[in-house]
Amino acid sequence: KRDMAILTVYTKLLDKTLEGARIIDMGSTKTCQCYVLPYEEVAKVGKDYLTNKYAFYILLGIDESGRPMAYIGQTNDFTVRVNDHKQKKNWWNTALVFVSKADEIFASEVMYLEYLGWKMATNAHNYIIANTKPIKEPGLSEDKKNDMELFFEEIHFLTRFYG
Repeated sequence: KRDMAILTVYTKLLDKTLEGARIIDMGSTKTCQCYVLPYEEVAKVGKDYLTNKYAFYILLGIDESGRPMAYIGQTNDFTVRVNDHKQKKNWWNTALVFVSKADEIFASEVMYLEYLGWKMATNAHNYIIANTKPIKEPGLSEDKKNDMELFFEEIHFLTRFYG
């Protein structure tokens, strides 16, 4: 018998369906939460849960020729930012929005998360990245970089858990 570490992952189904909006969470030992938001539900769920929260997000969808696309971004209020994306980007159908449950992430931290996400996505070549310009690494102390790299590991895990 070998010892196995167990990680419990919680999924809250906000409309009680697997296709609708949901929150994926790794419990009390981790601070990252992932909101999986279908296009039709981003406004309502955003208003209820994400107003005035710093967030790293990924928009996912398919372009007109069937190729998978992604847009990587960060914001201090997803509810405001997503309205702009709804008007200018017609290809996406799902938003993955990552926030700190403890509200411990601010402007420079989400900018660093955006940089890490953009770098990983462009290197993976799994999606056409819809960002129009490269995202530059923001200035951040080594301590904060370390904290955000650990937080990004949680984002990476939750993204893989989502699929």
